[in-house]
Amino acid sequence: MSSETAKSTVKSADKQKVVVVVDPVDRHAALIVRGAIVCTGIAGLAMIARSLRLFTKFEHVRQIPTEFVRKQMKLAGTLKSVQLDGSMRIDHQPILRAPQILPRRRLTDTDGLLTIRPAGIEMTDAGRCFLRENYALLEKPIYFTLIKPTSGDVNSLDCDLFVKKGRFRSASLNKELIRRGLARVPGADNQQHLTALHTVPAYSRLVNQLLLSEQIADRRGVGMWERDTWVESMRALPYQMGEMVRSAAITRLILLTASGTKNAVVSTYRAAQSAFDFGVRVGRWIIFQSQRASAAGRRLTSSAEKTS
Repeated sequence: MSSETAKSTVKSADKQKVVVVVDPVDRHAALIVRGAIVCTGIAGLAMIARSLRLFTKFEHVRQIPTEFVRKQMKLAGTLKSVQLDGSMRIDHQPILRAPQILPRRRLTDTDGLLTIRPAGIEMTDAGRCFLRENYALLEKPIYFTLIKPTSGDVNSLDCDLFVKKGRFRSASLNKELIRRGLARVPGADNQQHLTALHTVPAYSRLVNQLLLSEQIADRRGVGMWERDTWVESMRALPYQMGEMVRSAAITRLILLTASGTKNAVVSTYRAAQSAFDFGVRVGRWIIFQSQRASAAGRRLTSSAEKTS
């Protein structure tokens, strides 16, 4: 036991005598490597943020990447004004705000506002007046999902617009206009609308939702779907009954039969009249010819009697 204890004591003494000499350069190598990794990560995040336009403020719709429109990105801004045609002028707010050290240089010669139109609707004059006179919307935050470029206008985009209705709730302005009867979905005669339905899936999905809102407005009878009161309906009843009778299939059949019969009778009468006139002329010609033949016969008879 004593010999083992002596050996362990010698080993511990030998361990305590070991001295490690570290080069000053190696002392900061770990710090340099960590710093390089952190800087590389920050540079990568900056490149990703630049490619995603997280800090970019769009001042014109031409600055918005096509990829944003294709992916139906949702942007935010502040509603500044509503034009006479129903388009909206929006001050875009970047997704992330970077601290502004130097004055921001304007990238375009415009006023720095985006021109946005509600997608999938045709607004009435009442709808445009509602947007222009509803001051609760002005200078308020507004969110818009990019749907497609506006047909025939390269300076505008069709979007699904959202306004805040509370702290945690927002409502689609497109559907709100439809439900109030202030707008309607474009009809089947709109060729640009039909083309967008077949080529832009997001537009097709939005139109399906707007059609449901239009049915609600039609059932409620609001706005452009407003119906007459029962007094006005009773007053218009005779006219409506007359229109119903005139547009009925049996009425059209009777009118068509009467018109055909009338035309047949008139044609028969004219043909009979023409035949009668022809018969009269032929009879007169026959009488005339018989009279001439009789006269010629009498002359021959008288001349023969004189000769004899």
